[in-house]
Amino acid sequence: MNETALTERIWGFACDLIECSGGIAEWQPAEDKGEAIVSPQVAQCLGQTDETIALSLRNDGPGLSLNIAGNFLELAGKTLQECVPGRGVFAMNDLSVKKSDFQQTIDSAFGWQNARARILSVGILPVTYHAWWFQATLRSDDAWETLVPTTINCESGLEIPFGNILESIRFAGCRNSQVDVARSQAPAIKFAERTTMKLAQEFLARVDKRILADRRRLRDYYGAMLKESLKPNRRTKVVQSAEQLADRERAVKLELKRKLSELDERFAIAGSLRPIAIAECQIPSSVIELEIQRKALKRVFRVYWNGLTRKLEPLACSICGEGSFNLWFTNEQVAPVCSNCNSNSNGLIPRAKAK
Repeated sequence: MNETALTERIWGFACDLIECSGGIAEWQPAEDKGEAIVSPQVAQCLGQTDETIALSLRNDGPGLSLNIAGNFLELAGKTLQECVPGRGVFAMNDLSVKKSDFQQTIDSAFGWQNARARILSVGILPVTYHAWWFQATLRSDDAWETLVPTTINCESGLEIPFGNILESIRFAGCRNSQVDVARSQAPAIKFAERTTMKLAQEFLARVDKRILADRRRLRDYYGAMLKESLKPNRRTKVVQSAEQLADRERAVKLELKRKLSELDERFAIAGSLRPIAIAECQIPSSVIELEIQRKALKRVFRVYWNGLTRKLEPLACSICGEGSFNLWFTNEQVAPVCSNCNSNSNGLIPRAKAK
């Protein structure tokens, strides 16, 4: 990242931080200096004594320096933790939603492998999504951390890839929360854990490489020591008994085992996933009630056409919980099963017979 781009990001972050904590920032990107008006609490968190703060990209005067070589990031973290709300509720009231016939859309999007689907009704309703942000941390003798976002449809429990959902300018703040946080917390943690492991692959590979190298070095060292221990002691010119040689061999092996155990303990990875913020977003969407028929049994499911992404969302697999558009259905409960779970069950769910 070049210097200009970095400066713009620091400027943007500082302005967002001040405004999200209830202040006002007056500063243009092309200028080196600006000014902000904040509350006494925010001023204290930013290390200032006056509610009117001078802002600067350099360490050349009074006020708050935004130079990342200083303590700005530390002060910003404290301000975020103490002064910026960790939860917000937003609504998108002026969003146009598709109202046309969905039968063709459903038929082209979903693959019903052994069942039939029929639309019962379509309603335009606000659907609640919880956008979570987690701080993911992995620690061994080294440390790795990142910010993991995930957005959950509170009705289906599925992760929906929005990107940064709050970048939409159509959202407006509102007071009334519609869904309890606990409803989306478990699936959000599940998807965040999976994302964390994907993002941390390079870090985990580096740790594994170091463990293997240290294990190989220990085994080589103690292997050489073990060979030496089995030789007669040349200094005393006394031939040791078989029992003495066995004792020396046992001592070397025990020491190697202890060192390997210490190595495993040293490189053991402790992980944490800490929720940083949550935004509840109420998005007008088309809620489609589908009747799925498997043999003589029928069951009704809800499918969502998201008004923001303007796409259909998948159904959740009843076994793994993942979203899928290619589904099988069980005979007894008419429960949806994705292709992977059906393959892992050795194809126990039969295909529909061809007419």
